[in-house]
Amino acid sequence: MRFVPLFSRSFDLTALHVELPPHKSVPAILHERTDEIMLILRGGALATLDGWRGRLKTGDILHIPPGMGHRFEAGAKGV
Repeated sequence: MRFVPLFSRSFDLTALHVELPPHKSVPAILHERTDEIMLILRGGALATLDGWRGRLKTGDILHIPPGMGHRFEAGAKGV
């Protein structure tokens, strides 16, 4: 499991349960005041965060701080 550490500060948090079919994506979004934590429960996704692109896999945890644009595309098995 990989973990992207949280910053030591108080924060507002967005928590959702999202499933995407294989190769489907969600549009780019930016939360101005809330952090988002993403835990990949199954499958994988391609993440794009302010120009950084990387693959997420089952067990990965990703922290997205406020003001960071992000979008995700499900992999071949969905996510």
